[in-house]
Amino acid sequence: MEEQRDAMFAGAHINVSEDRAVLHMALREHRDATLTVDGQDVIADVHHVLDRMGTFTDRIRSGDCAEQPVSRSEPS
Repeated sequence: MEEQRDAMFAGAHINVSEDRAVLHMALREHRDATLTVDGQDVIADVHHVLDRMGTFTDRIRSGDCAEQPVSRSEPS
């Protein structure tokens, strides 16, 4: 069990059905942390998306986008 936990925190591909890392902890890491998986800093990617989500929800709460259609954007 400890080996599997350590592999998860190291970004190993432990999701065998999808052959990818299981990165649940990336959502809770501090913005200045780093976790590189397959050559990509996933913490920076996660916080980029969290920032966009925060901006969007702030606009909803303020009424700024109440009548504007929501468009889907491709990840950058």
